Amino acid sequence: MAFQITREPIAADALKRDHPEAGGYVVFEGRVRNHNESKDVGSLEYEAYEDLAVAEGQRILDEAKRKFQVVDVECTHRIGHLHIGDIAVVVVAAAAHREAAFAACRYVIDETKRRVPIWKKEHYTEGPSDWIGQHSEPLTETSYYARQAKVVDQARLKQGRVLVVGAGGLGCPALLYLAAAGVGTIGVAESDRLEASNLHRQVLYEANDIGKLKAELAADRLRRQNPFIDVRVHPDEVRHDNVEALMREYDLVLDCTDNFRTKFLLNDAAVLTGTPLVQASIYQFEGQIQVIAPGGPCLRCAWPDTPEEGCVGSCADVGVLGVVPGLLGTMQAAEAVKLILGIGEPLNETLILVDLLTNETTRIRRTRSVDCPACGEGARVRLEPRPDWEVAGYRPGDYDLIDIREPEEVSAEPLPGSRNIPMGRLQPSDLEGRTLLVCQHGVRSAHLTRILREQGFDQVFSLAGGVAGLER
Repeated sequence: MAFQITREPIAADALKRDHPEAGGYVVFEGRVRNHNESKDVGSLEYEAYEDLAVAEGQRILDEAKRKFQVVDVECTHRIGHLHIGDIAVVVVAAAAHREAAFAACRYVIDETKRRVPIWKKEHYTEGPSDWIGQHSEPLTETSYYARQAKVVDQARLKQGRVLVVGAGGLGCPALLYLAAAGVGTIGVAESDRLEASNLHRQVLYEANDIGKLKAELAADRLRRQNPFIDVRVHPDEVRHDNVEALMREYDLVLDCTDNFRTKFLLNDAAVLTGTPLVQASIYQFEGQIQVIAPGGPCLRCAWPDTPEEGCVGSCADVGVLGVVPGLLGTMQAAEAVKLILGIGEPLNETLILVDLLTNETTRIRRTRSVDCPACGEGARVRLEPRPDWEVAGYRPGDYDLIDIREPEEVSAEPLPGSRNIPMGRLQPSDLEGRTLLVCQHGVRSAHLTRILREQGFDQVFSLAGGVAGLER
């Protein structure tokens, strides 16, 4: 599967391949015709911005293969001076069924014409036309950033390195605007796969992406949006044993996560490494944003201990209006740009609360606590490992599996070999020997396990990452 630009003549069967599994095989040939717009044509010229054309063309082929589930799809486009009857472009699609092959072929043709920087000049018998095509000039960094470069130092943005932890409701808009702004290196740290319930607020993804790794989907979208940046994928869960090394690869970090454990882990790692952290949280119609900067107050200045998971409902529990993370994530991107450029007044000592129902914005001054266990006098940051009652996986027979999700969650994604007892109905009498509690992402099960263990039930364990983690 390849997109090619060539100056050599294209043979009619140049891209034909044998695919025994393909029942539908579609070949499109675009040839130079002898007329255009009622004018006689003698010949035709094509030119391309080759590196960008190949990169964008390959993205189109990748999209077609995913969208239509084809076995193979290829495209070759000729440039240079072509004569009547010469083949200008060939697209070949092979699929199990003809409908998919036709659809993929049509998609590649249309998207290539719309997106790939190739220009043509008709040589009419009465004289040549002007160059026409998708762009009036090759796409360059100068043209891409023409408007923004009038107000900021674009070269400095290109030198920036930003890690975004979480490619969900907050991470999607943050990533889009960081990429569009031209931040030179962007890291996407996300271990989850896309679920249908994510789509109303996670604007990087499409419905046919369900089940795929968000980090890879996000990186692919950002590379298509801006071919001049470097996007790196970190598909592993951010943990106490990898967060410090990961942070040291970047100049600043955006916390776009949705659980207390990761937020406080990122806070502690930011203090330890001296890395600025742009932190945001959302709840139904509200959100908040602040910056944890070296020398300034951190999360533990206000909350010395990590709150219990479940003390505040997650999006899955209490719901969220999709535009709320859209706004807060965009604000995170703005703070990141300000920090990279050294402009404006970053929220180093300010917490902003936003209520979208009333359009009220509240600014709260934050102060550093001398008694803070992370950044106070004599403090020593320690990245705490996962508790020993939280396990990364299991083998059949190791535990009595209890799925504490709600019935509708279980019906949508059953866990074989488990008993379904929703969290609110679980009683101590339901526990039989070594018990492994399981929920969707490991948050509810960890909360309940901690409570049960405090009551003396020391044979209760929680599955880290939940059912979603098993899919990885």
